[in-house]
Amino acid sequence: MSQDARPGERTLEEHHSCMQLVDAVEGAINVEAAGTGWLDQLHGCLTKLSLELGAHFERETQGYLFQELPARFPRFAARLDRLGTEHSSIITGLSGLLGECDQVRSGTDQDRHKLCGRVQLLVSTIRRHEAEENEILISAHWDDLGECD
Repeated sequence: MSQDARPGERTLEEHHSCMQLVDAVEGAINVEAAGTGWLDQLHGCLTKLSLELGAHFERETQGYLFQELPARFPRFAARLDRLGTEHSSIITGLSGLLGECDQVRSGTDQDRHKLCGRVQLLVSTIRRHEAEENEILISAHWDDLGECD
């Protein structure tokens, strides 16, 4: 069984921490202005998010959510397979955005605006992804409590 006080508790806490970094990324694109100074803030936020999510996804893949939970609750297995596959595409997307931050420094305001749109799209993907994992963890927790009755 998991080392958590409640199975999945650490994962939920990590999701909360990741969402704070997502909020910081969103804050950085909301201050988009003419010029490139805000790109440094965005690049820094994307870097932190990429590092944190990479470590989080690694722990998550080896932990309760992807190892123990599908064995106990097979009805979540297909969704978890899909979510596990998304991990690499999210990290790849973050890497691409980091490269784009550097490229648009010498670009136009329109280029920087398009970058913000792509960042917002990935932010939405991450929010949906983490919310879906949270829903699975919470559903499994309540199912587990129901088994004790």
